[in-house]
Amino acid sequence: MSDSATSLYRNLLRLLHDPIYPPQLSVALHYHNSHPIRIRSARSYNLLLELAIRSTYFSTARRLFAEMRTYDISGNIETLKLHVRLLVLTGHWTAAWDMAIRSSSHQYPRSRLAGLGSVKRGKEIALPVWLELFRSRKRTSSNRRQASFQHALSEDLADSVADSKTIQASQFRKLMTTFPKLTPKESAKVPVRVIYHMTMTMLRLGQRGSAREIVDTYLRSLSPNASYRRWRACLDVIHLFVRFTPTPRGIKRHHEALQSCQELLNCHSSLRATSTTLHLLLGTLHRTLHCGTAGYKLLRAFRSKWGPRVEDRRVRRQIASYALKEGRLDIVKLMIDAEKGSRVEYGVWRTQTEALGSSSRVPTRRCRRRVLLAGRGKEEAKWRKLISKVRKKLGE
Repeated sequence: MSDSATSLYRNLLRLLHDPIYPPQLSVALHYHNSHPIRIRSARSYNLLLELAIRSTYFSTARRLFAEMRTYDISGNIETLKLHVRLLVLTGHWTAAWDMAIRSSSHQYPRSRLAGLGSVKRGKEIALPVWLELFRSRKRTSSNRRQASFQHALSEDLADSVADSKTIQASQFRKLMTTFPKLTPKESAKVPVRVIYHMTMTMLRLGQRGSAREIVDTYLRSLSPNASYRRWRACLDVIHLFVRFTPTPRGIKRHHEALQSCQELLNCHSSLRATSTTLHLLLGTLHRTLHCGTAGYKLLRAFRSKWGPRVEDRRVRRQIASYALKEGRLDIVKLMIDAEKGSRVEYGVWRTQTEALGSSSRVPTRRCRRRVLLAGRGKEEAKWRKLISKVRKKLGE
C-alpha cells in the first residue's frame, strides 16, 4: 500500500510499465481504488484516464472524470488534454473545441506533458490541448460501445456522424487561426508533434504536395545532434506518407509509397528505417501479384541497407502470409524458422530476467504507447492463425 500521492503514482507506473506482462486497466483501477481519497491526485487519475481512453473504455474514462469532480481533485493541463481527447474520439469535436477555448492556458510543457500545475484561464489554447483537436473520431469502438455513451449525445450529435472533407477543412482553418504562441526558443525548434498532426490533416484533405514541402523543409533543417526520440518522432511523420498513399491499390501504390519513403529518409543522414517502416511498406503489397516474392526481396534490400533490426515478428508474419498466398512455401519456411529462432532468444532472455531480476530502474514517468501497449497478444494470435493455415496447406 502507498502512503502518499507520490508513492501511489510511482507504484501505478511500476504496475503499468511491466516489461513482460501487458498492463490491465481493471487491475490498475482496483489498486487505485483501494487507497484513500486523500492520497489520490491528478497525476494518478491521468495515468488511468490515458489507459482507459487508449483501450477505448470511454464509459470508464467518464466515470473517472466524475470521480475527480466528486472528490474535488483539481485537474491540470494533462487532465484537460485527456478530456478534450475523449470528446474528440467520441465524435464531439465542437464540444472539445469549446472546452479548449474556455479552459485555455498560457502554461504548456516544453519537453513533456506530465507534472504541470493547475489549469489557468487565458486567451490562448495550450499546445498539448491544441494538438488533441487534430484527432478524428474513433469509429472502431464507437459502434461497439455506443450504448455506454448514449447519454452523452446532445445537440453536438452532428459532429459524431459527420466526417466530410468540408467539416475537416473548416476545423483545420479554425485550428490554424489559434496556433499557440511559442517562446523564441520553441519557435526555432517546433515540436515534431505539431508537424505530425498538421501533416496528417493535410494528407486527409488531399494536400499531399503542400504537406510534402513542409516535411521536407523541416527534416532538412534539423540538427544532427537531435535526440533519438526526436528522430523516432520524425520517422512517424514519414510513415504518414506511406499510410496515405493516394493510389488505391496494386504495384503502382507500392512503388509510389516506397519512393516517397526513400526520398524523405534521404533528407537527413540521421534518419534510419525501422521494422515499422518495412511493415507499412509491405502492407502496400497486399493486392499485388507475387506479393510474397516482392516482400521477401524488399526485406533483403532493407536488411542490406539498414541492418537486421528492420526484421521483427510482424514483418516475418506478413511476408509468410504473402508467400503462402503466392504458393512460395520456401519463403514460408524461412520466415517460420526465423521466428522460431527469435522466440528461443526471447525465452532465454525472459528466463534470465525472472531468475536474476531486471536491471532496469523503476520508471519515473510514463513510457511511450508503442512500448506500453505493444499488441503482443494480438500478434501471437495472428501467428497461430498463420501456422494453422500452413498446416492445412501441407495436409498435416
